[in-house]
Amino acid sequence: MKVFIMRGLPGSGKSRWIDNHRRKHDDVICSADHYHMVDGAYKYDPAKTAFAHNACLRKYLDALYVHDKEADAVFVDNTNATAAELSPYVRLAECLGHEVKIIRVHCDFETACRRNVHGVPPGTIWHMHQTMITERLPSYWKEEIIFPEEACT
Repeated sequence: MKVFIMRGLPGSGKSRWIDNHRRKHDDVICSADHYHMVDGAYKYDPAKTAFAHNACLRKYLDALYVHDKEADAVFVDNTNATAAELSPYVRLAECLGHEVKIIRVHCDFETACRRNVHGVPPGTIWHMHQTMITERLPSYWKEEIIFPEEACT
């Protein structure tokens, strides 16, 4: 199974890229945002951030084990701004023998702020942006950098 771990600022086009690259209905999308959906609307509760990310990781682990025979791909749709945020997803997939690719949607700060639909404060987006341009991932992780226009095609 292929594992695609998205990395990018809020509003960069991560979810759009997944929509355009998902091949089968059985493919699994894991996102902390799903935890914040209430009656079809996104209702972010900062007090539940850890619960949301734990729920996402549980769904991911389940997909790697249970859906191994059913799905062609698993997508992780979170910002994953730091290596620490990426690491559990990369390591679990690798140790279970799945092919892993990190898809980084490169997006400038202004564009991300303009396209952000979840109300993430500009200061938080700026901090994520600075982290992603300065922190180096391990050289053996496969990261493909795309641009927002490519996420939309």
